[in-house]
Amino acid sequence: DAAPPASSPMAVESKPVTAAPKHTLKQRVVQLPAGSNLVFQSKAWSEENTNHCTLQYYPFGVVDLATNAALSLLRHLIAEPAYNQLRTQEQLGYIVHSQLKTLGDHVKALVLLVQGEAQDPVHMDSRMHHFWQKVRTQLVEMPDSEFKQHRQALYDNFMESKKNLLQESASHWNVITNQSYHFDRIPDIAQHLHSQTKLSILQLIDKHILYGSCLSIHMFGHGTDIPEDKNIALIQDPVEFGRSQCLYPLPPTETVNVVDLELQNVQTTD
Repeated sequence: DAAPPASSPMAVESKPVTAAPKHTLKQRVVQLPAGSNLVFQSKAWSEENTNHCTLQYYPFGVVDLATNAALSLLRHLIAEPAYNQLRTQEQLGYIVHSQLKTLGDHVKALVLLVQGEAQDPVHMDSRMHHFWQKVRTQLVEMPDSEFKQHRQALYDNFMESKKNLLQESASHWNVITNQSYHFDRIPDIAQHLHSQTKLSILQLIDKHILYGSCLSIHMFGHGTDIPEDKNIALIQDPVEFGRSQCLYPLPPTETVNVVDLELQNVQTTD
């Protein structure tokens, strides 16, 4: 088909624009001190809530696609063992959850959460730290064939087609709203899974989990007093703590080509 003339309202031109104007406020993420093991403790907001909860937050910072793939594989490897060890065997709580989180659209962190009434948050936290030691041992002893099965299962999950238009639309809008415009991010991360080995995951655990920074959040249920422990690095005021710490850098500004439809020039007839 012949292209429409330049004067036609159907003739469009793509123009480069800055994706994130400099005056737009962006969410900033606090950077924990290197190698720190911090604790924040609080009572449950509802006096009727007797549940305790401990959340461990392990920051990984701004990561490339290869590290993102390694992180995703690590989370995949611990999901079932965390449930079996912390809930089924040790019965620390009825909820055991692990998740790879994205903060401020570009900073990655791994969280491990346990919630229940049976044990207080301090005991939960201690057993969760012990769990990571056990994960490392199990990974060292894991046969290569089993490791490759886990890696392939995660790859298949990443490459699975969206089940409906709603899922596909949500994935597109996610990269539009965070202004990364990396529409093939998940498939690109999946390609980096092939280069991940047991050694690379072990290095990740050693650097960022066992010898990295950790923030433990202890929520005490009603009826349980918060114990005094002078041997922990306790955050008294999270707002003031955040104000005193460094921030992760913002992602670079992306320039994208946007189609200008020039709708204001389109004339309509009744």
